[in-house]
Amino acid sequence: MPSAKTAKRILLIEDDEFDQVLISRTISRGDALGWELVTAGSLAEGHELIDENESGHFSCVLLDLNLPDGVGLDFLRERAAHLPIVVLTGADETVKECLASGAQDYLVKGNFDRDALVRAVDYSVERFRLHRTLVEQSEHLRASNADLEQFASLASHDLREPLRTISAFTHLVLEREGDTLSDRSRSDLDRITQAAERMNSLIHALLDLSSISRVSRPFSLVKIKENLQLVIDDLEASIAESGIDMRLDLPEGELAVWGDSIQLRQLFQNLVSNAIRYRKRDEDAESWVEVAVQAEDDNALLVVKDNGVGFAPEQRERIFLPFRRLHSRSSAYGKGTGIGLAMATKIVNRHGGELWAESEPGEGSTFFARLPLPSAKGQSPPPLERSTPGRKKKASDSDLPLDGEQRRQVARDIIAADKAIERARTESDDAQAPARQSSDDGQAPARQS
Repeated sequence: MPSAKTAKRILLIEDDEFDQVLISRTISRGDALGWELVTAGSLAEGHELIDENESGHFSCVLLDLNLPDGVGLDFLRERAAHLPIVVLTGADETVKECLASGAQDYLVKGNFDRDALVRAVDYSVERFRLHRTLVEQSEHLRASNADLEQFASLASHDLREPLRTISAFTHLVLEREGDTLSDRSRSDLDRITQAAERMNSLIHALLDLSSISRVSRPFSLVKIKENLQLVIDDLEASIAESGIDMRLDLPEGELAVWGDSIQLRQLFQNLVSNAIRYRKRDEDAESWVEVAVQAEDDNALLVVKDNGVGFAPEQRERIFLPFRRLHSRSSAYGKGTGIGLAMATKIVNRHGGELWAESEPGEGSTFFARLPLPSAKGQSPPPLERSTPGRKKKASDSDLPLDGEQRRQVARDIIAADKAIERARTESDDAQAPARQSSDDGQAPARQS
């Protein structure tokens, strides 16, 4: 049985009169659905009807792919962002291309009944609604993030000036009045100086974090092995001072990814520095860090492993948040700004990758960064679309591509919608069953209290 009756305006774009009549009779057969069917015999007429009826928007379009004045795929690519479209096709091999071009569903001509037609329209309308809602929320988040990044940048710059004044005058007092100050006063001024220096470090970290999404350097091929070796060379002094045994497991050949070389070097440095910082501090402890790079399907996988202090598994989410610490500032592990892994996360996300960690207390930690390799054709990916504060919204903003997590959310929403529609259909069947039974018995249905 079809789903519960819902009034809809359906645009059928079909040049074959037999198919027009067949679909019209399929819709009107049996109980009235409350649907209004409008027919167009060509793509041009379909475009005209849509443009003329913007105020009385069509609920769904049934589109034939082969029409006398063009190919339905062109219409699909142009209109799929604004209307749910169900493709009418005679060949299964065209389905994949249709769905990739924006169709919400498809029906094979001569091989569907009324229930299948109603189901395809209902599902397409609901999928389209969920997709539009998700895209609008995504746009809102982009705009909010842009505003927050701009605020962080401006606030950080505004904070630095009074901070410089505090630090400068504190040093001036220490130099000018140092001999006359009591030990307590000198200690207090030293604490002010240390707090100002710590605040300055946090401001710089905040600026660095907010700049990751705002930079506009174009992507280029970045050699992972070469840039990782540069980072290890830069950290040579820290490695020697800490007594770390640095182990490298790099491929013989070079792996390259599309990306921002400066940000990727920052990613490598943050992960390796993090492993060095959280080494075991016991004098007799042997500390090591292992850095490995390998190809994994269509990705490059960077693995940074250490035998340091580690962390509890339930902290895996928290360590990637900005300014979140697992150790007190006074401990040997409390130095730094608490921003390194948050920066690493933003860098990996900007490059379309994944970052995660595994650890156990006292057993060390392993950080994984997965970055996509260039396509088989060796083409650079398109530049990322960014929200700019104050930018006027364009009509195409709703057509921005969704990332992996958004696609997974759409899939979850679609599954939930499908289940809701099936439940509604089942409840409708159950509610109508007593009435049908009474009718079959020649009796009037009993009134429900």
